[in-house]
Amino acid sequence: MEEKINNEEKVDIDEYYVKYHYYADGGVHFCGFNITYLNSVTSNSNPAVNTITHQAKSKTVENEIICGPFKKGDKASIEMSNESSVVNRLLEICVSKNNSPFALRKNTNSSKVEYTIDY
Repeated sequence: MEEKINNEEKVDIDEYYVKYHYYADGGVHFCGFNITYLNSVTSNSNPAVNTITHQAKSKTVENEIICGPFKKGDKASIEMSNESSVVNRLLEICVSKNNSPFALRKNTNSSKVEYTIDY
């Protein structure tokens, strides 16, 4: 994306998109949980937060969500909460800069992961 400054120069502005990947396994039980993630950051630096609720209807749940655009320095985060019968979990944050392929930046098997976009 390009932005004009004083109607003369064009400056390239990097755009970043975030792909959140999450996986939950309830073992022999059905698992339920909430996923909360940052969808984007508004022009006044306020994060837009979304929550998805997965009811206990299956033993494993896996999904990906792509959000953005973000800017360098913005924080991406995903959290799993209100867990019911979750035995194993995986949370990942992947980032794409200017339509490049998504690259894994951070992952965890705990309930929350954050990443500050820094490249």
